[in-house]
Amino acid sequence: GGDDCYSDLRPTSNYLGVESSIPAVKMEKVEKLAVPCLPVGEGPHWQEDLQALLFVDVFAKKLRRHFINTGRSQELYLDDGDSATHVSMVIPVEDDPEMMVVALGKNLSVVHWSVDDPDIHTTKPKVLHTTTDHRFNDAKCDPQGRLWAGTMCPLDDKGKALEYNNSSLYKFDHDLVCTSWVKKVTSVCY
Repeated sequence: GGDDCYSDLRPTSNYLGVESSIPAVKMEKVEKLAVPCLPVGEGPHWQEDLQALLFVDVFAKKLRRHFINTGRSQELYLDDGDSATHVSMVIPVEDDPEMMVVALGKNLSVVHWSVDDPDIHTTKPKVLHTTTDHRFNDAKCDPQGRLWAGTMCPLDDKGKALEYNNSSLYKFDHDLVCTSWVKKVTSVCY
């Protein structure tokens, strides 16, 4: 019983038939955010110090930040001169949380975005690296602070891959040296 969905946990058998126990987990309250409906919103990143959720509005080429405690929302439009059609990820720089690494088309770029900026703001990104294959899709940092970013082949109007085995996974070290880690992969699976 109880309101907590984990309150009645007991030892269970996993798929190998070995006894295991699922530890009780404190569940946090899940709330719907008061953000506009986006055709494709991706790449959520929690900014603990700001109590804000950072994410991208892919086709609008915007970064969005929603402050949980106040309900304030910020939008940052990335003006790249229309060379890209998508923004696909945003990650704050560890030592400077107002600097954001963004993937904008084939470019890995950096932008400055302060909480003191107007709620609706435009900036021109500074390009750090340009891929030779396809647009960037997503990226995350590993525990050592290196950025791992993958590219994505073009899609047709129904969302199907136009090319296969032609995307890559890149690693960026702290000094932004880029290493092609995996080549000839397909980034879209159906």
